[in-house]
Amino acid sequence: SARVAEGEVVNSTLYASGQDVKVLGTVEGDVFCAAQNVEISGIVQGDVICAAQNITITGIVEGNVRVAGQFVSINGNVSGSATALGMSVDMGSGNVIGRDVTAFGQAVTLDGTIGRDTLTAGSSVMSSAKISRDLNATGDTIELTSAATVGGSFTYTSTPNATVASGAQIVGETQHLLPEETQATETVTSKTSYAMSVLYSFGSFLILGIVLL
Repeated sequence: SARVAEGEVVNSTLYASGQDVKVLGTVEGDVFCAAQNVEISGIVQGDVICAAQNITITGIVEGNVRVAGQFVSINGNVSGSATALGMSVDMGSGNVIGRDVTAFGQAVTLDGTIGRDTLTAGSSVMSSAKISRDLNATGDTIELTSAATVGGSFTYTSTPNATVASGAQIVGETQHLLPEETQATETVTSKTSYAMSVLYSFGSFLILGIVLL
């Protein structure tokens, strides 16, 4: 296990692996990690690139976030872009993402503020987020709650119509793309399977890289 305690400062890039990786203090570089559980509630002045079963980010990341896990929760401040792959991907209401969001999972929940575009796919996709530009979503069920805002266009691929609550705001055009009839049940499954294969490959290479260091 690896731990950066509250008040501790690591003045270089952090490479960490083990049962638990916790960053409660400050890392003045990037964080590369592979573990069963990852928690980042401190400050990372570079990128976060991690693979784990459970990933929770509630702190400040001044670069980009690229994570893969079974359960991924991001509810912090990310200056750059956030890419998340997982069975469950939850972007919480406290999120402030400066640039783009890419989220693939079985269940994807989007909330908070997203500075640019969002690309997402899952069996279920629900957004309450304030997205400054475009939202492109693929799913069996897609829902925009009354709190959702899309500053650009809303493009979605799904057999049923998306559920858009009366209070949701979409500034640009809404485009509904239908999967080809013979592929309707395969679209999300294939994208999720692809995301999972990327997850396992990403995790394997990351773990190997850390072990070789």
